[in-house]
Amino acid sequence: MGKKYQRGIKLGERVDGKAVLKRVMEELKSVDEEMATHFVESTFGSVYARGGLDLRTRELVMVAGLAVLGEEEGLKTHILGARRCGATEEEIFETLFHIHLIAGWPKTIQGIRAALSVLKRR
Repeated sequence: MGKKYQRGIKLGERVDGKAVLKRVMEELKSVDEEMATHFVESTFGSVYARGGLDLRTRELVMVAGLAVLGEEEGLKTHILGARRCGATEEEIFETLFHIHLIAGWPKTIQGIRAALSVLKRR
């Protein structure tokens, strides 16, 4: 595999953890090998590898976006990714609070519940 793929694997493991990235890769490979490679190269090898934002900020953006979409499984993954990349619990909850301006309270509360479940904070 090329440099973009190798860079993507390294960043993907840092953000999502080895187990999560491995599971996603296996799922995609079961459909199409090229799809799995493209996922790693385009997501982590290209977008996550860009300058301008650090990984912590990128993960907080992912948390906000996934919460707005109501994508709970991905949200939980990226809440943990945000922690792995240096975001504090306070920053994660503040990010989720901030989305109420765009998405309303139902999405905010759903996001906070997801964070509470993965951060084991009550």
